[in-house]
Amino acid sequence: MDAIILYFYKKKYMKNLLLLSLLIGLTISCKTGAKKETTEKAVSYQQVLKKMEKSSFNSAKALEAINSGSYSYVRLSNEGKEFWAAVSARPIEIGHLYFYKDAFEMKNFHSKGLDRVFESIWFIN
Repeated sequence: MDAIILYFYKKKYMKNLLLLSLLIGLTISCKTGAKKETTEKAVSYQQVLKKMEKSSFNSAKALEAINSGSYSYVRLSNEGKEFWAAVSARPIEIGHLYFYKDAFEMKNFHSKGLDRVFESIWFIN
């Protein structure tokens, strides 16, 4: 009788040990996967900046920004040339480098929101 009880006790103990091992294994693999994903996504601003500068995007530094209605008007500088641009309304940080691809120029554009005429302004998507 003692042998039968010992047999069932060992069997139950092994089953619990197996479940515990499986649970620990899953927990470790989940934590490792999440850490790896976070590390891969953690890219510094400087790394992104370097990649963008080498790409086909244009870049310009924000010198001044005026928000009006649904647009933000930004005075930008690129390679010593200053120009105005209009983008959909958003916070603009002065001194930051911005990248853009598609833009079209309008001459003598009158902004109703600012009641101002821009001799030349670039509308950026």
